[in-house]
Amino acid sequence: MAKRIYKDDCLEVFQVRALKDNLVYMLVFQGKAICIDASDGEAIREFLAEKQLKLEVIAVTHCDYDHTQGLKELKDLDAAVLGPSCLDKYVTQEVQDDEELIVEQFEVATIGCSGHSGNDMMYHFLGAKILFTGDIVFGAGCGRARDEEGAADDIFDAFERVKQLDDQTIICGGHDYLVKNLEFALTLLPENPEVQARLNKARDADGAICATLSEEKGTNVFMMPENEDIKRKLGLEINAEPRAVFKALLSEKQQFNKSYKEKAESVEEEN
Repeated sequence: MAKRIYKDDCLEVFQVRALKDNLVYMLVFQGKAICIDASDGEAIREFLAEKQLKLEVIAVTHCDYDHTQGLKELKDLDAAVLGPSCLDKYVTQEVQDDEELIVEQFEVATIGCSGHSGNDMMYHFLGAKILFTGDIVFGAGCGRARDEEGAADDIFDAFERVKQLDDQTIICGGHDYLVKNLEFALTLLPENPEVQARLNKARDADGAICATLSEEKGTNVFMMPENEDIKRKLGLEINAEPRAVFKALLSEKQQFNKSYKEKAESVEEEN
């Protein structure tokens, strides 16, 4: 199912659900399309056929299989493939951190990070003010840090760069973990009205995953490492450095995810 999340005079952006919880983004203009992450070739083909579009570009955020498995199926469409070097045989233009590109008619700036997969890329469409973050920034959450020294630091640094963008920038992550992320936020900020309101909205509606950076700053605990309430909940000193708080949040979220999964499995067994 495709949901339009943005529209201006020259561009429409649609969110397409794929696989279990992946989110593919289709940028539509002048009968053409740019795809962010080829998670599901069949779903992308269906969207192209429904809208009668020609696929011009696939921009890949990182090389995890659930973001690239559609590349083989879509190869016959002869679309250019942008992405990190790990794409090997598929990439037609290797993308580096902190580049300014022209993708079709759009100015795009890149923000690189090695903290999740080892070679992650975010794409900032400057005119529309939309940032496609892959598995680095999620709605109200953060991607998993790979199990290597410095990975959490890399993700922290990427978050700090994202926070410097215009507050009206739309943040679009690569998975829908929104409800779970907001439930985690409430364990740390139980009295926060912004978090509760966004959670209520997420539970009631299908698909309000993307949000402005301003909203993320108010509801995404990984954007708030200076928050004293969060520090207290984590058992940290009030003067704890933001980087240390961020790492503690990653560890706390990992434990939350484990408990969340066990609870879900228990419910399934009961049913």
